[in-house]
Amino acid sequence: MKKVGLLLFTYLILVYTGCGHVSTYQSPKILNKGEKLWGTGISINNNKELKNSFPIALLSDLSIYTRYGLSDRAENGFKLSFSLPFLLTSYHYKYLLLQTAPVKPMKKSLLVTGDLGLGLGVASSGNLAIGFHPTLLFGREDIYGGVSTNIIYPLSRGPNPSSNSLNILSSRIFTGASIGHKWKFNPEISYDFFPYSGDHYGMIVVGFSIQRIF
Repeated sequence: MKKVGLLLFTYLILVYTGCGHVSTYQSPKILNKGEKLWGTGISINNNKELKNSFPIALLSDLSIYTRYGLSDRAENGFKLSFSLPFLLTSYHYKYLLLQTAPVKPMKKSLLVTGDLGLGLGVASSGNLAIGFHPTLLFGREDIYGGVSTNIIYPLSRGPNPSSNSLNILSSRIFTGASIGHKWKFNPEISYDFFPYSGDHYGMIVVGFSIQRIF
């Protein structure tokens, strides 16, 4: 019960503290030790205000990434993401927090993993920025959900006062599926919201990725 309480507490913190959108493109499953994964993904959003002012803003995220299995409980990897208004490169470390015995009706284990991403990027203004992207994933290896928080803050300051306030705080709740074995197709849908943006707006984001495990 203590583990369940801790996981629920972590979930609530991530949702509350909720940048540009950075898609997950992964289930809670950890790669086997020594396995390698390469993938690419794309996602779009339904924000009509962005479409009217800047049509390409409908593209929420375009990523290429790689992962490597470190052990039966951990993996790491790198991701390069174009997520307006940022071009981000990030390092990710994913750890298995909880795994149940296979549940008979589903014949698969329930998994809970945590993924911590640390990134460095360039904004459209030319400013350098750092990113912090904690994610909590839960479900089966083929059907999953999760919550993540994206925090981005500028390292450099420009002459324009608006460029000096380039710190965006957002959260997202998402669900997805992982289809296939060595070749995988991962569709995802999420709701992204920006509690500290002033407008408190949200948007639906739909995306998918194609992955290859070696």
